Amino acid sequence: MKPTVTKLGEPDLDVMQEHIFSTYITLRRGLALIAFLFPLFIIGIGLIDEVARVPGSFSAYYWESGTGRYLPRIAFVGLIFALASGLYLYKGFTKRENIVLNVAAILAVVVAFFPTGTAGHPGASTSFLGFTISVHGASAVAMFLLLAYVVFFLKGDTLRYLPPAYRDREQSFRRAYSLIALAMGVAPVAAFVLNETLGGGSRFVLLAEWVALAAFGTYWWTKGKELKLSNATRRGLLMGSEAEALGLTKASKDSIGAIGEKRGVLSLTEDVKSDLGDLGTLEAHTA
Repeated sequence: MKPTVTKLGEPDLDVMQEHIFSTYITLRRGLALIAFLFPLFIIGIGLIDEVARVPGSFSAYYWESGTGRYLPRIAFVGLIFALASGLYLYKGFTKRENIVLNVAAILAVVVAFFPTGTAGHPGASTSFLGFTISVHGASAVAMFLLLAYVVFFLKGDTLRYLPPAYRDREQSFRRAYSLIALAMGVAPVAAFVLNETLGGGSRFVLLAEWVALAAFGTYWWTKGKELKLSNATRRGLLMGSEAEALGLTKASKDSIGAIGEKRGVLSLTEDVKSDLGDLGTLEAHTA
């Protein structure tokens, strides 16, 4: 779709905002789909590579191959890097969320670079409080705990933007996020403990990892639905573009009347003028 041009010679703001908004939706859904398909894809690649049996964890697929091509290793590392890239490229709704997601992305890269240890393949480890801990496992647990923190403690950052028509769904979203955070926090810790105590041979490790990935995917899919209802991303884009066009700052105290006068001077399009009330409401949130 070719962007239309306003009288000022600038691309149509509505078109550009819709493009950015759809990009964010696609990124969230992409993260969800990768997480949902991760287990099935790894197991499927293992069958193609003639892996004799399903190992005790998805991480253990790194060392498995029936043909010598180690296709599961390639798939595992590639998917981890895809998730890490998505987490890093995603712009958190607040500065705090963005920092936490960036750190989680870095930990995901560590997970990919330092494979888990198995019989005959000792993985990288470190000593902590007298215990020998797998770098791979500890990084994976830390990554999921950071994500659980975002899900549980930062859920209100966007839920408050739900419009009155959907306000009755706020509690449903809160309960869903709490359950997702619980699964995302408990499952990887359980997988880590089982792997350290049972040596990675138990299928319960693989099951716990599957639950953690499912929780990860469910969060991003649910977050996409929530933000689509609240239009928080779109409203944020509108606020930013409008403020820039008017020469306003976040701390601006201009009244609605003054904003209207500035709009007249700048000869903005009629579509932008119709959004005057929305801009005033958004500025009140950021004042």
